[in-house]
Amino acid sequence: MKRRSIKKWKSPGLLALLFFVFSFLIPYNNAFASPTMPPTSPSFYGSANTTTSYNAGCSLGTDDKNSGFSGYKYVIIAYGAPQYNGTNYGASIFGSSFYTTRQIADAVDQFAKGYYICTGSNTAAKIIIGVGTSNSKATSNNIFTQGSTVVKNHGSAWNAMVTQIASELSSNGWSSQTSVQGAIDIEPNFYGDKTLTRTWVDGFSAALSNNFVNFGAADGCPSSGTASCDNGWTVSDMYYVSWGNAKALAFPEIYSTTESTLSNGTVTDTNGKQWYNISKQAVISGSSSMSFTGALSQYTACSQVGGCTGTNATPLKSWWYLYNALNADTQTATTPVYSSDIRWM
Repeated sequence: MKRRSIKKWKSPGLLALLFFVFSFLIPYNNAFASPTMPPTSPSFYGSANTTTSYNAGCSLGTDDKNSGFSGYKYVIIAYGAPQYNGTNYGASIFGSSFYTTRQIADAVDQFAKGYYICTGSNTAAKIIIGVGTSNSKATSNNIFTQGSTVVKNHGSAWNAMVTQIASELSSNGWSSQTSVQGAIDIEPNFYGDKTLTRTWVDGFSAALSNNFVNFGAADGCPSSGTASCDNGWTVSDMYYVSWGNAKALAFPEIYSTTESTLSNGTVTDTNGKQWYNISKQAVISGSSSMSFTGALSQYTACSQVGGCTGTNATPLKSWWYLYNALNADTQTATTPVYSSDIRWM
């Protein structure tokens, strides 16, 4: 894209406005050594309806075709709490009837097809789809009420589903622009027992065939030190399910609008500081610092339901909150690769 000529921006009023906006953004974006923030992709609370899924994928594909986007975006599609009905593994899809992993795979296939078809001639536009469940036990047939064997087998079944989707993307000719990973929304306040949640993670990773992103929250975790998180979770538990496990990747929810200024003058929020501390405590204990696949906001989802008090950080602020928190300390410094904002499909 060609740069606008500076000569076109001569209005004193406009220059004053630009100065104000730039001054406002400096705490979020360190003007002396800042990366380029990645484009923000949509993520979704998903649907098993294949037409709805195709249309959502096509909408994103059309946007990327029209903008001439080149590169990768990451799209998380969350399908709700993990379930087992005695015969099949699946998920709740947010209070709807039980859906099997096969039905979920069909929906993901259609999302990928919609994206591929609707990007048209722009074959440089690509997406990675994170197929998500959670550690919530707030539904019937929930795996966390059925013992560790069922929990571990669900993790394994979720991995197998991801492998099957990848095979179908390839066989249908869509894999040149679409790929897939596992995903799970892990939150201490979902009341999925921490030991059983780790069991699910181990079940998923046992096959060693796919990575998964944790797109959850560090509920109640401290911004420094090793005090407990909510419901008996620890900082080390959060590290394990987000990075310490060999197949785990971190794509955390950075939702909070409660800001604080760091020692280098940049601004972060409560969530950014929590994830910084999870990485920092790992370094202190002799483990590796975390890399971050991305930062997830819920700004659009909040708008769809009439607002969220204190948890509706914009995608721009969400990404910079995480970046700033991590990069105020050389031991944890890293750049989140993607930005995404979740909404209802």
